[in-house]
Amino acid sequence: MPFDDLRQWIAALDRAGQLKRIRTEADAILEIAEITDRVSKSRDANGSRGGPALLFQNVKGHAGSQVLINQFGSDARMKLALGVN
Repeated sequence: MPFDDLRQWIAALDRAGQLKRIRTEADAILEIAEITDRVSKSRDANGSRGGPALLFQNVKGHAGSQVLINQFGSDARMKLALGVN
């Protein structure tokens, strides 16, 4: 893998335009799963499915915690993670 840690991976997703930061409070039990399900099933401008990786930065009841989800939800992100074209 071309990344030494999660921070590098998140930065790479951000640079590639493959990351959506969600600052609004979200409940870890139901909301994060529902939002991720809807986003991952949506299509982008090219008709591809997967949506962006999601970084929930305000998890209800878990101050200071963040959740990164859907990080491998598209072929483009899998290739980015593996460092291949």
